[in-house]
This record gives sequence, C-alpha cells and structure tokens, in this order.
Amino acid sequence: MITLSTDFSDIYRPSLSLMHILCLKAAFEGSALEEDTWIQREDGKAVGAVAKNGGRLYIFSLGEKVDELKEFINTVGFSEILTEKATAEGLGLKTVKEYNVLLKKSVKTADFAPLSIGLSPLYNGLKLGEDGDIDLPSFENFAADISHRLRHGAAIAALDDNSAALGFKCDKGAIVNGISVKRELRGRGLGGRILGELLSYSDGDILAAAEEKNTEFYIKNGFEVIDTAVIAR
Repeated sequence: MITLSTDFSDIYRPSLSLMHILCLKAAFEGSALEEDTWIQREDGKAVGAVAKNGGRLYIFSLGEKVDELKEFINTVGFSEILTEKATAEGLGLKTVKEYNVLLKKSVKTADFAPLSIGLSPLYNGLKLGEDGDIDLPSFENFAADISHRLRHGAAIAALDDNSAALGFKCDKGAIVNGISVKRELRGRGLGGRILGELLSYSDGDILAAAEEKNTEFYIKNGFEVIDTAVIAR
C-alpha cells in the first residue's frame, strides 16, 4: 500500500534517492511549498518512499510489489525519475543518465552562516567549471529553491574566488550537489579544499552522485562507491 506520509524513520539507509526525499522533507515540511511524499508498506513494513518535486519523482524501493509502484507513478505523473539503477530496471524505465553513488561518514566541525553567501555569487561560482558535476537550472528557479533551503537550514554551501560547492542537508546527513573549480586551476587541490569546507558543516552520511569522470575525485577525498543511481523516464 502506498499512502501520503512524512515519517520515514523506520526505512532509513544510505541511498541517494532516499536522502533526496529526506532533504526535501527537511526543507519544505510545514511550509506553503511542502512537497508530496509517500511511503510504501508491505505487510505493515515500510519498504519504499516516493517524493515529487516539480516534474521529478524520487523513488526509493526495497519492495517486491513492482506493479503497485508502476501504477502509482503513472497515476501521479512525472517528467523524469531519480532512483537506484536496480529499481529503474525493475520498473522498466529507460535510463537517461547514470551516476556512481559514493558515501563518506562526516562529523560536523564548523557552524554554517547561510546569510553570508549571496545567491548570485554562489550561482556564478557553481558555473566556474562549465563541465562540472551539477546541472544548474535557471537562476530564477535556483534562487527560489536555494534561498528557501538556506533559510530553513536544509542547504550548505562554500564559496571563494576560484571554487564553489553546494549541498542539501537533513538530520541523517547531506548530499553533495555540485562542486566547481576554475578550469585553469584544476589539479591544484582546490576541489578537495572546497569539498572539505562544505562537509565541515554537516555530519552523518554524506552522499555524492558522480559521473565516471568525476568518481576518482571523490574516492581521493575519502568516499567509497556504494551503488549506482540513474535519471530515468
């Protein structure tokens, strides 16, 4: 059975899709922008979670009732889905983009002051590396989303003249959403430094999704590959 829910306490494990769902919950629960979130249960046990943000669905599934999940996502509608590769294959979805999912345990060592970072400088900083690992929306959409998350303690960021990093946060940990370094300065350790600053603001399970070309960077900075996630349709 799939029902509306905001309680995912009995289903947590390190997962890119589930961490995204928890970060959405942390940012928007109780606000006018609250997202739709659902939980799937089989025999009274939580086996899956779904969230909808705009046209994108986030699906985390451990269950066996694939037909129920297929019917559900077709009913609520979507433009694309972020989920683990095995789930996408079970649902018969077509992969658009594939990522290695990496995990690192982190312990908070610094406090984050969100109002010290301007949205426009952060956006421009994330665009420094034109082939970086973050797909930025328009500034208007970026500003509305990130401003809300920052005000509610559900986003973290790091920024200097040559690099930038952004992450989403919840009580279980965080997701590294993107790191960008000026092209001509790459290979000098700036990416690792800005990542370290970002992680100093959060503890718990830190997840990153990286294309193959960026995976080694995270491994060198203490992450390990734990899964494969996809954008699918």
